[in-house]
Amino acid sequence: MLDCTPSPSIGVFGRGPVRLIEPYQRQGRARRRLLKKNAIAGRHFESWSALEAHLDGWVRDIADQRVRGTTGEVPIERFWRAEAGALCSAAGIPTFEPIRELVRKVQADCVVEIDSYTYSVPWRLIGETVRVVIASGLLRVSHAGREVAVHPRRTAGSSGSSIRPILPELSALA
Repeated sequence: MLDCTPSPSIGVFGRGPVRLIEPYQRQGRARRRLLKKNAIAGRHFESWSALEAHLDGWVRDIADQRVRGTTGEVPIERFWRAEAGALCSAAGIPTFEPIRELVRKVQADCVVEIDSYTYSVPWRLIGETVRVVIASGLLRVSHAGREVAVHPRRTAGSSGSSIRPILPELSALA
């Protein structure tokens, strides 16, 4: 959530530019200051992993046990009291699948090629440019704003062909 608190060094609303500061940015600065002055100051580490192990322990045993000035609470206690109940399981929620939009030219054999797979389109579109949208496991081909073909998206390891007879003479044979 964005904190719309203007930075005092930049200006205030209505009187010039305002830089918005997100809460984690303020916490990050305070955490870095604590790390430099308390967690690492005067210590030497044999390796990067030794430093990481020390910081993990320091954050868990010291930094996260301090009472925060802004809330007046210990972070882990606040989490269990106010925030843990609001969390829900992510099991069963599908991962984000991006939508891809492509432009392809229909080949002489009535197909468009996408990711090394060929997909059939109507024969009347040979040589024409079509728009292809890949989303939700489907590949949708449109021309002049009208959908002309829909195919299941093929991925590595999928079998079968997306090429169907689409010439009028061949359709009768299928």
